Amino acid sequence: MKKIIAISILVAAIASASVYAKKSKNDSEWQEIGEQGKKALTETGKFFSDAGKKIYEEATTPECYGKWTCKNGKSKTTVECRQNGSMTVTQKTNGKNAKWSGTFTATSHTITFKITDVGGRAGESTGTWILTYNLQEGGKAIKIQSINLPNDGDGTNFKLGALFTK
Repeated sequence: MKKIIAISILVAAIASASVYAKKSKNDSEWQEIGEQGKKALTETGKFFSDAGKKIYEEATTPECYGKWTCKNGKSKTTVECRQNGSMTVTQKTNGKNAKWSGTFTATSHTITFKITDVGGRAGESTGTWILTYNLQEGGKAIKIQSINLPNDGDGTNFKLGALFTK
């Protein structure tokens, strides 16, 4: 009887050790899975954070930078938006020139142009123009519309919008 009890205790101890070893192995496997999951979630979070920053940057960075020209007959209107925040609008028709200079702020579709110089006469702000724009032809052209921009000498009505090219 003592032998049976001793053997039973020995078998139980071996079985317990085997179960414990399996449990320890399972715990370390689960811990590894948890660590891999945590790493994957961290990388996914970074991806979405970076993507969000890029989308925000694209949405708030004006696409109007550059020198844009609209030609109509003998008239030429040029809108130049510089990255330093300065802006110039020039209209030329039959040797007559009109020029407005100032500063601007822009969103992805609107330019707010604060005029500080008209025809070379600097002074206090002489007005603010609002221009809306949409990039066309893969960024090679821009459609500008404004109730403030005067018609050119050949009758281009910018209130209806006009296509400008680089």
